[in-house]
Amino acid sequence: GVGPPPPATSTLDVQFSCPPLKHQRFAAAVPITGRNRSAVPAFVTASPGTDARFEVALIAVHDEERGAETLLEDVLKAAKGNAKLDSTLVIAPAFPHVTCSAQSWLGGSSQIEGVEFLVWSDGGLWTYGAYSSGEETTSFQALDSVIDWVQEQYTGVAKIVVAGFSGGADMVARWSILSAHGKDGKSTAGVPLTAIVAAPGRFPYLSEIRPARDCLSVTNSTEFECSDFRVPSDKHNGTADTCAGAWNADGFGEKVTKIRSWVPEDAQSDYLASQGHAMKKVGVLDEGILKRFASKDVKFLFGLKDNADCTGETCSDSCTAMTEGSNRLQRGLNYMGHLKAELPKYRPSVGKYEAGHNRLAAYLSSPFSSWVWGEQLHRPSFHKLPRVALVEGYDVGDLEAGFFSQRECELFCLATENCWNFAYSLASGLCRFKDKCMTPAEKMVATSSDMAQWVTYYRSCGEEQSQADQDYDQVDFFYHSTARVVQDEGGDLPGGEHNDGFYSVVECEAICDEDETCNSFTYGYGMCSMRDKCVTLDAEIVEENAANAGFKTFYRPCRSEILRQRFEAQQAAAAPVVPSGPPVYQATERAVKDAGAALPGGTFYNRQYSVDECKQLCD
Repeated sequence: GVGPPPPATSTLDVQFSCPPLKHQRFAAAVPITGRNRSAVPAFVTASPGTDARFEVALIAVHDEERGAETLLEDVLKAAKGNAKLDSTLVIAPAFPHVTCSAQSWLGGSSQIEGVEFLVWSDGGLWTYGAYSSGEETTSFQALDSVIDWVQEQYTGVAKIVVAGFSGGADMVARWSILSAHGKDGKSTAGVPLTAIVAAPGRFPYLSEIRPARDCLSVTNSTEFECSDFRVPSDKHNGTADTCAGAWNADGFGEKVTKIRSWVPEDAQSDYLASQGHAMKKVGVLDEGILKRFASKDVKFLFGLKDNADCTGETCSDSCTAMTEGSNRLQRGLNYMGHLKAELPKYRPSVGKYEAGHNRLAAYLSSPFSSWVWGEQLHRPSFHKLPRVALVEGYDVGDLEAGFFSQRECELFCLATENCWNFAYSLASGLCRFKDKCMTPAEKMVATSSDMAQWVTYYRSCGEEQSQADQDYDQVDFFYHSTARVVQDEGGDLPGGEHNDGFYSVVECEAICDEDETCNSFTYGYGMCSMRDKCVTLDAEIVEENAANAGFKTFYRPCRSEILRQRFEAQQAAAAPVVPSGPPVYQATERAVKDAGAALPGGTFYNRQYSVDECKQLCD
């Protein structure tokens, strides 16, 4: 099995790491078509050469941060949330920015001696189809090769989906226009192929026109599509900025021209030339390419709340980027209008999801699920407690970076391993996932509690959770975090201070995993300190105004604590049952001031009831 991936707390990828931080069992080398000794590193969830039937092969392209490993975890969660984990082959190729040996990537395997992994060290130019460093292989050729390899090695694949989010969507959008794959909705070998472009920051305009200035002033609409497109001009105030004549340089043109002095021609032009096509001029595609693109099954996915102003560093605010719009959602909607203007008979397929710039929210959305797996299966229903449960169980993740609907939280819970309930605040749109199995009779916090604004949603556990309760070793896989660092952090471990660079949470988890004496770690500002402390759910944390309140404690239940819980449960099960009589009720002289909330159907005044009858009703 693939094991339960840890909950994602960020929309950004962790940078490429060689060897892999956590999932080396999925590491693979994908050869470049026609180049026997060149390959790209990738994560693949089934061994090559299998003839097993897969409903879909989902090729996920990482962001500009190049963290294919965290992307893999999000995609597995999306497949799990749709009950499609076993029938989905996941491939997450990497376009590394640093040198990585195949043997290191594969854990010392000697099966691919002499194979060299390609490197794209020129910033984000790989998203434009740039040449790899030192070799004339474009990133578009590399993505084509992944599709070729999937078709060759997994003959039981019924459908291929290539999906990208954010910077990965930038790449998939450009590739989907220029690649030979996808014509008439099929790969070059005839396998059904869909491309999903989710929340990109930039769009590949098909010509020199851009949205008129009036379109760029519409910033808060979730429906508006521009219908007025013009070539930018310094002489016409109604057009977009010319950016000193460079407005079209970031689409299909000068951005990737002569990336290296020894590259004779534009990487994209070479890529098209190998297919028998060409550009009319810089940034203008020929009719054959446009006609082929219009026949492809390309989907566009936008977040309805992905409208943060790009001047706030949420997306590119360069002059050329701002000619498309001032936020991601506006740019996406404007581009849909552009496609209709350039291709009159073409109607782009568009989906939207109720969230901001969050990859997992996009991949758990209804449009994404239906495009990849067909109609969504019936998902388990969640039940609601009037207030949050008094005992919720261990943390298995949270959503606190944005405003989320109850439905979104349900989807995230279904995709999070061991999530059986979640606390939700309608006022703040936050949800916190827990592992406790709940019933309608669960005790709740008092109505006067600060947590009374939160409610608990839970799903029926059934036999699956009963088995999980018997095998509590699964808990060891998860790291949980406290809101702030615990007051008693425990002892430092030798060599446990990691502050010589920026460390991600995933990297710190991997460091702690390697030390048997590490039971928790303190994390904040890209630094982590390994500790020997066995932290529990009820550990006291520092005050909000404490000097170290910016740090959190990450921990897993210690094995000794799990064994103690098991022993106590076994002792309780073996203890003799002492017969007990009816419950004893006590009475106050007069009614208490705070009698609590009335229970549904719990008021009886249609006749006179005796005290004994009321006791029976309460029992």
